[in-house]
Amino acid sequence: MTTHSLVEVLGYAASAAVLATFCMSTMIPLRILALVSNVLFIAYGFVDHLYPVFVLHAILFPVNALRLVQFQRSVQSTVRNVLDGRAPIFITEEMTIHEASVVLCSHNIGASCVLAGDRLVGIFTERDILWKVVAAGRDPGAMRVAEAMTPDPRTVSAETSLVDALSLMTDGHFRHLPVADGGGRVIAMLSIRDIPSEHQIMYHQSKVAFDSPTAATRIKSSFRYWFSWSSP
Repeated sequence: MTTHSLVEVLGYAASAAVLATFCMSTMIPLRILALVSNVLFIAYGFVDHLYPVFVLHAILFPVNALRLVQFQRSVQSTVRNVLDGRAPIFITEEMTIHEASVVLCSHNIGASCVLAGDRLVGIFTERDILWKVVAAGRDPGAMRVAEAMTPDPRTVSAETSLVDALSLMTDGHFRHLPVADGGGRVIAMLSIRDIPSEHQIMYHQSKVAFDSPTAATRIKSSFRYWFSWSSP
């Protein structure tokens, strides 16, 4: 095998690797690496007259760049971007579990904020019904919401990034987050289902790749580093 043919083989092999990265990866650093590689292979294919390599990466570059921009916009999305304008549903801590369950069913929701006056005191979910009422053998007609709710839930603002909201939900092992305004008034309920599936896949793949106790912090720091130049 001649030196030139060996270079060709290596060039095609590297191109295939970049193509695989482009097609399969949702990790931002790998996308950036693939984009840089596109540029290098365009120059490499042109200088060494490996025109298939040149054409391949000349086609991949704009597609890869567009995909990277889409991921960037996803990373920069805030909770406000995924709220659909539906009003939050409230219950009180004095309601019975049966009454609260009827509210959840009638509105086809899996969780509701619990208020004492205008103050958020808890969150009541279908999991609370299953674990704290049904499995515990309690009477839903006599048991009060205050006994089954999760008190003092975490909240986010509408301007919280989806990365931070998803990190909070993932680390806390819960699927709903009350969204509060600057005065602490609940204005919406964020569900894990509101977060786009592509965003969730990208987040979880990155977290698995880092595989450390500080994974969420490192991912968010990485996101902020790569995209801070275009933040509004």
